[in-house]
Amino acid sequence: MDEFSAALMAGGNSIRMGRDKTMLLQDGVPLWQRQVSILHTLEPRELFVSGKLRPEWEGFEVVEDEQSGFGPLGGIVSCLHRCTASRLLVLAADMPKMTGEYLRSLLSASNGAIPKIGEFFEPLAAVYPKEALPIAERLLQSRQLSLQTLAAELVHKGLAFAIEVQPTERQLFANWNHPEDCTQP
Repeated sequence: MDEFSAALMAGGNSIRMGRDKTMLLQDGVPLWQRQVSILHTLEPRELFVSGKLRPEWEGFEVVEDEQSGFGPLGGIVSCLHRCTASRLLVLAADMPKMTGEYLRSLLSASNGAIPKIGEFFEPLAAVYPKEALPIAERLLQSRQLSLQTLAAELVHKGLAFAIEVQPTERQLFANWNHPEDCTQP
């Protein structure tokens, strides 16, 4: 497996949740710690936390958005700028069922790999090639902030492959956006 950098995407405002999602507990562990542990097991060249600098992230390389207010696309652009490997694995902080095994399969699939369920990409558990940076920057500058747009363009240009998520893998992409999501098994 070629070298890669990894980024925990943890910069959201958690508006729908009503409180900081990264600190929600999964099996007694804050979500951000769970996700960082998974990323560590994959042995990235470097591991970033994409978000605002916070005391609990001391000791991690925190990458704040170069331009704030642009959502996950802003975080991906900032991390692509910072990464020294040829590709960047991103993982959202709020996907409590994601596994290292699945992420490893994405890393082995291609230089760029974006899972897809039906018509929709799952761009926050994906691998982006460094070559995605100019496209992501152009979308950011033109305020086209949808990661669906970024993913579709990368696939169209052959910089990433759409990886169809199997029915047995779909639960890996469940995320915690609302308080009721945390109570579901």
